[in-house]
Amino acid sequence: HERSTELDFWKMMMPADLMRNIIEATNLHAEMAQKPLDYEQLQHFFGILLAMTLASGGERRDMWKIESNGPFPAPALGRYMACHDFEIILLNLKLCVYTDEELADDPWMPIRSAVDSFNRNRREGISPGVTLCADESMGSWRGLAAKVDDAVVGLPHVTKIARKPEGVGTEYRTLSCGETKIMLQLEIQEGKVSMQGKEYAKDSGSSTSSLLRLTRYWSGSDRTVVADSAFASLKTAEALHKHRGLRFIGLVKTAHKRFPKAWLQKYLYTNRGDHCVLQANIEVRQYMAVGWNDKKLKMLIS
Repeated sequence: HERSTELDFWKMMMPADLMRNIIEATNLHAEMAQKPLDYEQLQHFFGILLAMTLASGGERRDMWKIESNGPFPAPALGRYMACHDFEIILLNLKLCVYTDEELADDPWMPIRSAVDSFNRNRREGISPGVTLCADESMGSWRGLAAKVDDAVVGLPHVTKIARKPEGVGTEYRTLSCGETKIMLQLEIQEGKVSMQGKEYAKDSGSSTSSLLRLTRYWSGSDRTVVADSAFASLKTAEALHKHRGLRFIGLVKTAHKRFPKAWLQKYLYTNRGDHCVLQANIEVRQYMAVGWNDKKLKMLIS
């Protein structure tokens, strides 16, 4: 709507049940008894967190200064919440209520319900365009990741990917709308052993099964899934067509089983943009392997 504000969009994107869970779980801490968290305060808290992402350097408490040291006005976030109140909420913030038994059974329990709320809110509130984009995201982590007396302390599983801007933390497989760039689904990468027990993993492998789980709510829509080499293979293209009724385009690098990699590499490319297309019909479905000459040869499956 043309009269919608940024706050209206934020409220639409932030699951209401997650907000309620955060308020209930955070208020269980004794430190919150004198000044319990409510909905308006929680909105201010998240607003301050978002404002901090726009600030460069400095200490967190500098965000409450009322006098500027340079050409830009001081943030003066005390207009919205006292620094002490913000730090108390930050110290006690929990995303949901859970028992010690639930945590022992599922070490991801502290964030799983938040991810579930996010996914449910996006699939119910967003109608994506004709293209779905699969990728990976990182949630940075600078705390503990260990077991003490068989109990998980800190992050249950740490992923390290040096090429990422934030290369240490929780990896998520993600699905986004290619038209609006809105993220639609998240899947926590919980570690090799745990992921091997997920749906489709036994028959389809890690990357293909992850994509099948992420796209389940758009089955039969004839949309096109676009993905990088972490997901792309002929196996993935076949699985998405067979199980989801979705099309696929992906960049092939290492997963080249049943893919004519050697033939495409031998083809004579002269100029940048030269390309070669090979076509095959497999179980009445049409697949294409494409070699495209850039600074380095790029190969795609479709």
